[in-house]
Amino acid sequence: MTLQRKNVCFSYVMLTPLLLITVFVLIIPLLSAFRLSFFQYRLGQVDPMEYVGTANYLRIFRDSRFLAAFARTVIFMAATVSLQMFGGFFVALLLAKPFPAKGLLIAAVLSPMAASEAVLAVIWRYLLNFQMGPVNYALQLLGMQRVQFLTSPEWALWSVVFVYSWQAFPSVFILLYPVRLSIPRELYEAAHIDGSSAFQTLRLITAPMMRPGILVALVFRTIISLRTFGIFQTLTRGGPGRATEVLSIFLYQRTFAYWQFGAGAAVGFIMVALTMVLASGQIRRMHKSLFGREAPR
Repeated sequence: MTLQRKNVCFSYVMLTPLLLITVFVLIIPLLSAFRLSFFQYRLGQVDPMEYVGTANYLRIFRDSRFLAAFARTVIFMAATVSLQMFGGFFVALLLAKPFPAKGLLIAAVLSPMAASEAVLAVIWRYLLNFQMGPVNYALQLLGMQRVQFLTSPEWALWSVVFVYSWQAFPSVFILLYPVRLSIPRELYEAAHIDGSSAFQTLRLITAPMMRPGILVALVFRTIISLRTFGIFQTLTRGGPGRATEVLSIFLYQRTFAYWQFGAGAAVGFIMVALTMVLASGQIRRMHKSLFGREAPR
């Protein structure tokens, strides 16, 4: 056996534990859930599962509640990803320059990542409370009316958008900050000598050099934002009414409130399909940006 073949065999042996974990923890449960989406089954049902084919999917797509949740999910995802990308990119550019207490400011920016999503949601639920929240108290001191941030249909979804974007934008910053630092300083010195404005430098040097990192962050944040559940469950539980009922909340209620496991599995696979559609387009753009051609289909 040649040395090259030995290295290949050794690589496969080292990857075996990871492959087994992937198969038993991800692939087998995923296939089981996909199979379940074609059956009608409730927890505790005496009769065996009833095969219904695509009836669960057809019923869901005719459900106005599902369509409304789908629309809210798209709005939430578009708003939060935009805010996360803009905030992370702006802060990465701001902190790339040397100044006193820079390390302390970076630690403050990353501080939301130190606490769990549930803990942060509980803190913000107190801060935005209508009766005793500090935010409404500050508004009252400024002569403004109190706002029902979490209990008003007009404000609830946008309040969750703000809280989630604040909590998640450090994830974008931590990806883009090293990319910004890796850009050679000589490029900026040459642009300054040529008389380029700050906007021209950003458009012609910074943005193109950071594009691969931006696309990576965009892919991850799109996927994670689409599946967001904890912040909604802790802050609003899909309310008031159904003003913040997104697909993840709709899935949870179908499965664990109405015990419709087949319908819940169908909603889950619709979310998987949506994730694949959104991520595949961004991954192709990322591959083209890195290698000058699109990824193979």
